[in-house]
Amino acid sequence: MKIFLKASILGLCLQTLNPATAQIPTAGFEEWKTLSIGSYSVSDPKGWTSSNLFSRMNGYTGPLGIVKTTDAHGGQNAVLIRTITDNSGKKEAGFLNSGEPDFLSGEMNDKFKITGNPTTLKGFYKYQSNSRDIFFINMVFYKNGEPVGTAGFTDSVSKSMYTPFSVPVIIEGSVIPDSASISVMVGLSESQIVDASLYLDDLSLGYENTGVSDLQSGNLQVKVYPNPATENVFIDFEQKTPGFVTAKVRDITGKEIAAICNDKQYAGGKHLLEWDASGVPAGIYFIQVYQQSAHKTIKVLIN
Repeated sequence: MKIFLKASILGLCLQTLNPATAQIPTAGFEEWKTLSIGSYSVSDPKGWTSSNLFSRMNGYTGPLGIVKTTDAHGGQNAVLIRTITDNSGKKEAGFLNSGEPDFLSGEMNDKFKITGNPTTLKGFYKYQSNSRDIFFINMVFYKNGEPVGTAGFTDSVSKSMYTPFSVPVIIEGSVIPDSASISVMVGLSESQIVDASLYLDDLSLGYENTGVSDLQSGNLQVKVYPNPATENVFIDFEQKTPGFVTAKVRDITGKEIAAICNDKQYAGGKHLLEWDASGVPAGIYFIQVYQQSAHKTIKVLIN
């Protein structure tokens, strides 16, 4: 995963470019553009940056990790994301990130504008692997540049036909995000990366009306403290009527870190839950509490 790490470091070192102006860029992967620097030239979906340029700049001569394919779910094209092989035969992750670098200014922006309050991230995929490797689609939502939510999807089971996926968007409280970023990786097994190929097409955001906003301020109230925290985090919730409650913790990629309680029945009134965060790395996490069709998500910082 050396190339992905180099790209991540590059992205962290670069400054933010002008604000983006679209929803998910080239969500159907129909438009592609040529990206050139010096003697290197590769093709990426418009509005995205991939492992292709980094592969060529590192002298890899094998097949590129990101390829335009006519094996599409809809339209003429889709994107094929696959593991890559360096000149010594070692497998590395292939990645695709939203945003385009500006090599003249040395700046890069992976965020794109969104409107409204999305509830789901959707798309279609095929996957070829031997189940020892996995892929991950990660979407992070921002408000004024700060992360306020996430959506993530991962799989390791081969799918020979295009298969739909739909995952919930987890947003902090009632915040409405103004931008988002997406990253896709194929080849997440550090110790045993294998040949794996992900066909991805027709990404979209869903805006289904769940009625959550009314219920969040009605039947379910949640407080999290201390915030920031170093060890124990307390979740104080109150529900006016009895109901089954689930409380989970997710990291910034959408991965579930802890299940504090799972579909446990609580009486009406106030209740206190506790999450032992002493063993997790410092960073941003999202505590999500469900009660029937209501939910509340709160961002917590672990120092």
